[in-house]
Amino acid sequence: SRMNRLTAQPMTIIEARPHTFWARLKSLWQYRNFYGFLFGEITLRKFRDTFFGFWWLIIRPLIPALIFILLFTVHPMDKGDSFPYPIFFLSGYIAWNIINSTLIFMPRTLLWMQSIMRRTYFPRLLVPLAGIGPPLIEWGVLTLVFILVILYYWFVEKHFPLPLSWHLLWILPCFMLALLLGVALGMFASVVALFFRDIVFTTSYFAQMLMFLTPVIYPMTFV
Repeated sequence: SRMNRLTAQPMTIIEARPHTFWARLKSLWQYRNFYGFLFGEITLRKFRDTFFGFWWLIIRPLIPALIFILLFTVHPMDKGDSFPYPIFFLSGYIAWNIINSTLIFMPRTLLWMQSIMRRTYFPRLLVPLAGIGPPLIEWGVLTLVFILVILYYWFVEKHFPLPLSWHLLWILPCFMLALLLGVALGMFASVVALFFRDIVFTTSYFAQMLMFLTPVIYPMTFV
């Protein structure tokens, strides 16, 4: 019969590939060029149409650092060691600023890129990941300042302000862990911000409280 002839013919079934971890990584790699566009767009989005423009990425982390250094250098804090306060402060402030910047920028990324996400397909995970642009730039600026301060004490004050030992090798892993923590919290906050935009404003206050609750401006002996 006709029904038997139809069932006897070959049939092709088209199904979506499973969303495995490796499939997601492959998809991110395929859209790596588009990630560069998102990286630049999100990095400059907040400072567009401002007088200083891109320079705000350099000025923004330096202003609070300079205020705290001047404040506690004029009124010295008893740290219980021989480290100069600028060295002590910057060593903790750089790691904290990575978390602070990711919590400020990443929750805004999905809101900023909504129009692009409606018009074209790309892995949506690229949007919050592109939000690490400003934190990385600020990290580079503060790290350069940290190196310059060390060189100042070395050549002008005639002593190296840090003890040279293998413990200094922990600097990069600690900064990487701070970045991963900020990215994890920032990606969660970016999804929540799609439904409750209040989180865009509250994350900055949360990060600010985090600095005063952790030994960044004061030593562990105060805890």
